[in-house]
Amino acid sequence: MRHMRNVYLWMMQRPILMIGILFMAIFLSTVNFQKHVKARNTALEAHSCPAALVQLNRHIPQSWKTECEGNDMSITITLDEKVLEKILAQNKDPKKLSEAIHAAHYRQLANSLTHIAKNCPNYTLERTSNIKVILETSKLKIGAYTHGQYLFKLPSLTDPTMIAEHLKATVQIKELAK
Repeated sequence: MRHMRNVYLWMMQRPILMIGILFMAIFLSTVNFQKHVKARNTALEAHSCPAALVQLNRHIPQSWKTECEGNDMSITITLDEKVLEKILAQNKDPKKLSEAIHAAHYRQLANSLTHIAKNCPNYTLERTSNIKVILETSKLKIGAYTHGQYLFKLPSLTDPTMIAEHLKATVQIKELAK
């Protein structure tokens, strides 16, 4: 009993320390340790995708969203509506308009894949398993699926026909439901 009284007096002489201990207890009771431990463990896993995204995120527009799911890279691109307006203004024929919109989307998708390949380090991009690029606009949504081992060869190609043939052979493209 006497010992408890001494501890109480000691604590009352140091109120700032007691407030600190109280705040520490509140903080520790609200922290989700499992979430932080899981995030730390995934950060320590050896995957090439996060390493590739470090460099890529420095060179992409803000309309692009990137993420890694294990060793798979996922990139969502939102195309600026001004590009579509220019295409609509140039083409008056409804049949050619639809073709022009599709051509613009596929051209932008090919340019985006080239941009990704040029701005990711080759040694990490080559080891990235799957790469999924989704191009979204108000008119159309296109998904492109490929492997990093194919995409990392793209910057070495200079001829547009060679680039087109390489993309046809290595990239699977699918129009997705809007």
